[in-house]
Amino acid sequence: QAIYLSSIAVAILERNVSDAKALEFKRQGAAFMGRLIAGVQSWYTQAAVPAGQRLDEAEIARRLLLSFTTGMSLWQTCHPPANMARILKNNAELAMFRLEFEDALDHALNLIWA
Repeated sequence: QAIYLSSIAVAILERNVSDAKALEFKRQGAAFMGRLIAGVQSWYTQAAVPAGQRLDEAEIARRLLLSFTTGMSLWQTCHPPANMARILKNNAELAMFRLEFEDALDHALNLIWA
């Protein structure tokens, strides 16, 4: 459900709130992102990743945001409305649009974090 709500945030939720609420929402997101960045940096230490191979904070943030937005997009693609799912299932020439969420996300994350 969290992925679904996140996927509609920009399209619906962020358009229908005051600037103050939007700013509060984004600041909460930035605080959460800060905790994720700290987690990645902590992992570097625990895994003894050499300093020259560690991403800087800005690059970690960029890749986290890419991961998050890719996950939202894949969720929508892999969980279409009932009518679209039926169309995709019943038309072999549209097989290229049928993805399994976990496989697609794993592939995408490997590309982002490689």
